[in-house]
Amino acid sequence: MQKLLDLNADILCEGHFGIYEPKEKVRDYIERYLEEYE
Repeated sequence: MQKLLDLNADILCEGHFGIYEPKEKVRDYIERYLEEYE
């Protein structure tokens, strides 16, 4: 997940939860995921 965060992506296609955009929502999703699962 850290690699995804480092990409600073504009869009994230997550198989179960859908598509996240813009990049602020992508970053928020990944950071929440890291807090919950690491």
